[in-house]
Amino acid sequence: MTSRTLIFSLVASFFCLSFVHGLDEDTILDVEMKNNTTKNFWACPEYGLDIPGDIITYYDHIYSWQECGRICHEHKTCVFWTWNINRRPSGATSRCYLQNSDLNARTYSGTIVGAESCYSC
Repeated sequence: MTSRTLIFSLVASFFCLSFVHGLDEDTILDVEMKNNTTKNFWACPEYGLDIPGDIITYYDHIYSWQECGRICHEHKTCVFWTWNINRRPSGATSRCYLQNSDLNARTYSGTIVGAESCYSC
């Protein structure tokens, strides 16, 4: 990926952040309550949250939350995703985690999470 493409992805993500930040009824997703979800409503996306554990798989070099959400949407068992913006202690950056639960969701700067149906703004 070129630096120009990376910059474009970051600008697009920032635009979506500023556009979605004032959450209203159009930006809240009604997630069908399943055994592996802890609440009915998730913003699309949720900024500054992390869902540790219940990882199906992960992909490196994913440069936007939208791309991470699309990958989850196309995966047959993915229910939630977490996208790393910043480098974590593990060294992961631009990493997309596909997950099968939102259990133990917690505040964590540098990550964005979303339900399987959240992949565009």
